Amino acid sequence: MRPARGFTPRTKAKPTTSGTIANEVVRPARASRRRSWSRFMRGAADDNLVADGSPYYGAFKCWSSTDRYSDHVLALAFALQSPIVLPIKVAYTEPLPVGSVRDQSEKRRDIVWYGEARTDGRLALSIRSKAGDGHRPTIQVGKMKRRAVIVNGVASFGSFDVKKGPVRVAVSADQVPGPTVEALEATGDVRWNTSERLNAASVHFRWPTEKGADIRWFYNEAIMLTDPYWSYTAACGFGRGYLGFQVNDPGRRCVIFSVWDAGNEVVDRMDAFAFSGRLISVNDVLSWLGSGMSVAGIMADFPELTASHIEAAHAYVADHKTYYAELFGREADFRVTYRLFTAEEGGRKTPAYQGIRWDICYAEDTSAKTRMVYPEFIDPDGFPVPNGPFAPIGRADMFVLSPDMLSFHRQLIHSGTRGYFMEGSTRVGVWEVAQVLGLRQEPQ
Repeated sequence: MRPARGFTPRTKAKPTTSGTIANEVVRPARASRRRSWSRFMRGAADDNLVADGSPYYGAFKCWSSTDRYSDHVLALAFALQSPIVLPIKVAYTEPLPVGSVRDQSEKRRDIVWYGEARTDGRLALSIRSKAGDGHRPTIQVGKMKRRAVIVNGVASFGSFDVKKGPVRVAVSADQVPGPTVEALEATGDVRWNTSERLNAASVHFRWPTEKGADIRWFYNEAIMLTDPYWSYTAACGFGRGYLGFQVNDPGRRCVIFSVWDAGNEVVDRMDAFAFSGRLISVNDVLSWLGSGMSVAGIMADFPELTASHIEAAHAYVADHKTYYAELFGREADFRVTYRLFTAEEGGRKTPAYQGIRWDICYAEDTSAKTRMVYPEFIDPDGFPVPNGPFAPIGRADMFVLSPDMLSFHRQLIHSGTRGYFMEGSTRVGVWEVAQVLGLRQEPQ
């Protein structure tokens, strides 16, 4: 059998009586003896076991004085494993930061990678850094800490014993001027998180309802810690949408109602919320500072309910927690008669109820600004039409979506006021106020 170029196999070394270790070449298993030495050294994928059936890490193993293979693998064999490179973008910072993982300069903060050891074993670690040679970063695996000197941009920490299960590797950020850490290199039988998406998966709590149950109303409350930042808490969630609140930074907290569809808006709009019919796509975000309170009027139209219902989202901060509650119910602000433009008149070429954004503008308003007001179209019998198609001519109840805009519209809305339904800058219909309803009342 011809050996690989540059490699001369030795004869099997006999164990010494003193118990010292000598190297030997481990030949392939019997079924693989016909392979060349070069193929064996490369470790062909179809036969990557050494003779004793253990995982193939290289051509060398240790021969002990007991005439059996040792559990120790020579350094050369260990080096033949390819390290996994874990870039900084898949790391976390701990304690929880107000900022990015890329801000590594803050004191008393660690850069952390998480993995899962498949078995008990050894884990070799090093970091790539731009800090410059001579710096001595600290790494910690479990309770064991080590420091290493950066040489040619790499600090090698050697091998650590790890147990089967979770593995946490932390580099002390205050030991390396940042942002300088580029990546962690790990060699061992450990599975790592290699995803750049570091947020946690959604956790859902549900209450039981019978299939086909007629749900007339629902109410939900949620209490969460005011921090951590960027965490979103939804008191009510549904297919492709949610209602809740989010802490964005120390001075900004938002009440959010968000609805989206699968990308093909015109086609999929009606199917996005098939569990209960169409839910109008409206995004309304209001912020409040410190411990102040904000009320956001948010539109949700459920076919189980015979009239329009505005989502009242109340949120306030107290005792390091954000309290959020939601409820349904509000009278329409005013009622109009309308006519939707045909495609020949410059109106929509697709049915009016698919994917439209129902902005309005006033006929006498020359500023070309749109005002978010939601129409609920009424059929000839006086019932809401949540799913369309809407009649080209008819009546609609109108709802001002933002409480901050009530006073603005109150000055302009009266019997006979005229305006347009808008989609972007395009007029898609005309309307005229027939009756002022809830808008005539001053807020309590």
